Amino acid sequence: MHILRNLLFVLNIAFIRGLVFPTTTITPTTTPCNKVHNSDIMTLNQILRQETVLRVKLEETVRQLMAEFENMKKQQSAWDIQISTLIQAKADQDVLNRQLQENITSVRVENENLKQELFTIKNSSFFTSGLHSCDCNIKNVTQELTDFKTSFRYMTLSLLDIQQKTDEMQDRIDDQSRNLTKQDAAILTTAENLERIRPKVEKVRNETSDLKSDLLKIQHKQNEVETDILRLKTNVTKFSEKVAFTATVTQDMTSQSGQTLVFPHIITNVGGGYNGNTGVFTAQRDGVYVFFCKITGRDNSGDIRFEFILNGSAKTHNLVYGRSTHPYRTSSNSIVLQLTHGDRVWIKMSEGGKHYNYGAGGDQSFSGYLL
Repeated sequence: MHILRNLLFVLNIAFIRGLVFPTTTITPTTTPCNKVHNSDIMTLNQILRQETVLRVKLEETVRQLMAEFENMKKQQSAWDIQISTLIQAKADQDVLNRQLQENITSVRVENENLKQELFTIKNSSFFTSGLHSCDCNIKNVTQELTDFKTSFRYMTLSLLDIQQKTDEMQDRIDDQSRNLTKQDAAILTTAENLERIRPKVEKVRNETSDLKSDLLKIQHKQNEVETDILRLKTNVTKFSEKVAFTATVTQDMTSQSGQTLVFPHIITNVGGGYNGNTGVFTAQRDGVYVFFCKITGRDNSGDIRFEFILNGSAKTHNLVYGRSTHPYRTSSNSIVLQLTHGDRVWIKMSEGGKHYNYGAGGDQSFSGYLL
């Protein structure tokens, strides 16, 4: 019984340690960087769920065994009390039986003595004369014997009743003994079942410990991957911020030499880098930019020249040839520049002249975008 209690205590401790493991739900980020780990995590989660189901079943089995064991202990205690009561009653009855037997023996001895004395008196010539005087005593003794026989019959009936009750109690004691034998067998079977379950519990606990260790490693790797993904997302977000603009002039104009050419009609200005009042584009972030400019002259009034300016320094020089037989001339150019935050780019007329425009514009245009 003591060994069974120790086994149940150890098994309880094993289940408690198995159940305190905190379950952490990881929401994987479905990106190309962490898809490799999702299958391992799902497999481990399935194994943990199976282990949890097994642990719950084992715990339920142990609880049932413990409940049955407690019930058997309670029944055994009740039976022990009943057996003790029956044994005490039987002992009392045995004492009473012995007293009755002693009384019967004493009465029989006394009766024999009286008979012997009466026989002696009847055969003695010396006491013949006093026989008549003893008749009263004999009658009294006879009456006492009759009363005693009556009492003895009652005592015999009581003794038979006590014997019957003793037999019934003995039958009950035998039944209780058989029940106790069955309970001992059931307890032994329960102990054997617990012994068989114990290696499985130890195995599950060891596997759970290994799974915890593997899961911690995977969680650590997952955290590293998530950190890398977050950094990549930050970089992607940073690089995904678009920058682009297009601005035009919508009417004829005349430019002066050295003038910054302003394109006031803004068609697109993603990122807000172009200023339609000054004609200057300011880089909001580092990167590689592409710029395009188109200038159209009119009336064969002479050459027109323009430049791409970066922070006050000319990067290209472009000519709109002014001695053509056709009154309208067009020149365009594009340039790729590596800019840092705060760099400024604009179009400067190194040699001014008359500019042509028609309708919504486009003959004079300035565009740029971030690669």
